[in-house]
Amino acid sequence: MIGFIGLGNMGGRMTRRLADAGYEVLGYDPVAGKAATAGAIPADSVADAVTDSDCVLMSLPDSSVIERVVLGPAGVLESCRPGQVIVDLSTQSLSVTASATESAGIAPAVAALPATGS
Repeated sequence: MIGFIGLGNMGGRMTRRLADAGYEVLGYDPVAGKAATAGAIPADSVADAVTDSDCVLMSLPDSSVIERVVLGPAGVLESCRPGQVIVDLSTQSLSVTASATESAGIAPAVAALPATGS
């Protein structure tokens, strides 16, 4: 199961491509209905998307949202397992995700791969 957090313009389209390719995707977005529109199984929270997935992809709009989703209560780092793969596809500074994971002292495998271009 692939978890996907952030189902806006970019994340929703990426999720749709994964679902159309036959992958089972558990999606979370604070806007109701985004998961279903993107072809994902709706997750009730960030924590659910993380704990019920083998790998988690994130596509978030800005650094403040990344910090809140990653470091906040029931966020990514509080919910992930050691060694779980977390991929940040957000178009923000790579240092935000890197510093968030380092400061937490938890060891998921985190990759920051910002999506750019048009």
